[in-house]
Amino acid sequence: MDGLVTGHVIAIAFWAGLVAVEVLFEAAGVSGKIDVRSAALLHRWTDRYLELPVLAAVAGTGVALWARMGWDAGVAWKVGAGLGAIMFNLVCYVLVERRCQIESPFEAKRFTWRMIYTVAPGFLLAFAALYMGGSRGGWW
Repeated sequence: MDGLVTGHVIAIAFWAGLVAVEVLFEAAGVSGKIDVRSAALLHRWTDRYLELPVLAAVAGTGVALWARMGWDAGVAWKVGAGLGAIMFNLVCYVLVERRCQIESPFEAKRFTWRMIYTVAPGFLLAFAALYMGGSRGGWW
């Protein structure tokens, strides 16, 4: 595995770990283990200072890999799924920022559920991109 591929895989793994942590924040918020406002702030800080730069690394290395392949149409579905996952994650970032402006805990919790349902398809796209990339790389 060359450096660009390794960088892409590391960025994806780091992104997956960040998303897992954010899922824990949100689960704790909606279950009442921590208040929704705290979950929103933790998610916001994770997005702003960690996840957005990592998303840029995922997208940048992915585009560089595709360009190196001569924009091979054979990976267009994988690229589309990956970009779709990134777009849903960016939508989630916007929604997290909006939720941090909500004062009422009840309204913030309602908004959290709407946010979860809105961005859930991004998980399916991420898994599809991972499967297609892993298949291409001979991992399975």
